[in-house]
This record gives sequence, structure tokens and C-alpha cells, in this order.
Amino acid sequence: MKKFLFIILISFIFSQSITDYAYTGFEGTSLCGAVVANKGGSWSLYHNPAGLSEIKNVEFTFSFSKLYNQVFLPYNNADIILPIEGIGNFGISIQEMSVSYNGNDLSSEKSLGISQGFFLLKDMHSTLSLGYTIQFMNWNLGKSAGFSGDGSDGINLGSENLVGLDIGFQASLREKYRVGVFIKNFNQPQVGEGLSEQPLSRRLSIGTSYYPINGVMTALVLERLLGGSVQIKYGMKYQLSNILSVNIGAQSNPNRLGAGMSIKNSKINFNYSILTHHVLPVTHQISIGYIIDR
Repeated sequence: MKKFLFIILISFIFSQSITDYAYTGFEGTSLCGAVVANKGGSWSLYHNPAGLSEIKNVEFTFSFSKLYNQVFLPYNNADIILPIEGIGNFGISIQEMSVSYNGNDLSSEKSLGISQGFFLLKDMHSTLSLGYTIQFMNWNLGKSAGFSGDGSDGINLGSENLVGLDIGFQASLREKYRVGVFIKNFNQPQVGEGLSEQPLSRRLSIGTSYYPINGVMTALVLERLLGGSVQIKYGMKYQLSNILSVNIGAQSNPNRLGAGMSIKNSKINFNYSILTHHVLPVTHQISIGYIIDR
């Protein structure tokens, strides 16, 4: 019974967000989401598409996790980044999240994102870039409990299709000082109709990052669900060698900790990260990336 109530609670939380997971990818998980102003990478597709403007090679990334270490809460994402000279860099991302119980899907969410990032200004000392992501989202509610109570003889509760728009900016000075701004669901898409209409939450992230020397990065982000309270996020990256780097992160309201290790050679990246929760178990994530030199 406790497990069933736990699943219902998680399902309700996800139904309020619809694929808005603020810790997608290795950087997002290991740095506790303190990424909005960092140098561009696969994380940019989910946390600030303006960072795509800096990427020079074709990149593929696949990430796998079970949220809060629960087998019935799989969350996976995959993406590709395509640099195109003259018109900016493009990316395609896919996210999939679901909640299941006894083999029945209570809720499933899928999202296809199309992103672009490009420079508005670029000179010897500074840059200014703009990015956007168009999210095509699908939410499927599965079946009701029915007479049996386990969903086997319930009725279909339907599905919903939404389109969201994310917008981000980044600026840098002398490749050391950086600031970033990101707005999730800028157009505020809505679920339902009439009296049951519910807008998706909008999220604002403002942050800065500092690269004092090669291989070291610190980041500070203020994040807020519009209408909610402010979260403070901090992250640090340290390059131990040519192939090994470590990340750590922390967040307030609620308090969470993140950490991760990345092993890279010239083309293949293997990343492992964890993210704690103030009540629920730790989330583990594995991601694999592949780079094609241009």
C-alpha cells in the first residue's frame, strides 16, 4: 500500500511538470542544475540552447536513469547536435519519462525538441548568443483504476499534445567570465480545457560561471518556478587529467547534492553521475557520448 501511494504521489508531481526535469544530462545531474551559463555541450539542448553556438563538432549523447532509484520511474534522453556554418548550430533532443505499476502505465511523457543557437556578437574578447528550443510534448494518462483497482479493467483517460517554447541567452568575456539566462515554457502552454485548464509552470534561470584557469570551472545559478520560491544552485568542475574530470554540485530549497565523473578520449565520453534528494533515494545516471570531428 505504501508503494502504491508513493507511485500516485510521484505521478502527480510529474503531471504538473510534463517533461520539465531540471537535471537532464550528466552536467545537469552532477552540478545540481548549475549549468545555465556554462560552455556549450549536450546539456545546452535542455538548459540553455544559446550554448549550442559554441559547439564545433557533431555530437551524439544517450542518457539512462531511474529516478530516485525506482524501477518504475525510468527517465531517458537522447540528442544530436549539428553545427552548420552561416546559420547557427542545430540540435534535436528526445526525452521519455513514465510511471508504471504492476505492468500498467499510469502516466507517460514524451518530448521532441528542436533547438538552434547562434551568435549575435563575436569578437576577440566577447560573445553574445541567443538560442531557442521548440518542444513537441505528448502526455498519455493510461487507464483508470477500474473495478479491480489495478487498472486492468479501467477506461482510457486520454492524452494531450502540447507545444512549448524555451528561450536562452549567453554572454562571455575573455573566455573566463560568463552569464546566462534561460526561460522554460516561455509561451506557457496549457493542459485541459475550460474549468480544468492548467498552465504548465514557467521556470527562470539566471546564472554566472567562471573559468579561472584551464580545467577549472565554478558556477552559481538562481532559479525560480514563476510564482514559487528561489533555488540557489552551485557547481564546480575540475579536470584531473586529459581523460578524467569530476563534477560536484549543491542546491538549496530543497537541499540536494550532486556529483559525477567523466571519462573522455578523442571521440567517446562515458559519464556517471548521482543526485541526492532530501526525502527520496539517490538518482543514478549513466550517459554515453560520441563526437565526430569536422
